[in-house]
Amino acid sequence: MVPEEFEELVCSTLEKIKALSNRIDGEAYKHMTVFIDPIDGTREFATGKGDKVTILVGYNDEKGIPQAGIIYRPLT
Repeated sequence: MVPEEFEELVCSTLEKIKALSNRIDGEAYKHMTVFIDPIDGTREFATGKGDKVTILVGYNDEKGIPQAGIIYRPLT
């Protein structure tokens, strides 16, 4: 659950992400490689200590050139 104090921020960010998603080529992902890297916290994530975890998601094109990425820190 999102703490109430962050609810408005999370909702407005979600709306912005939805708007951006309309600009993404629906076929582009088929030519990309996705990397998921749970850095500094695989054990912590597995034991429910999400505030001690950072997850990276990266996207490379078919030539291996980085195209996009997301850094995510799960909420507790």
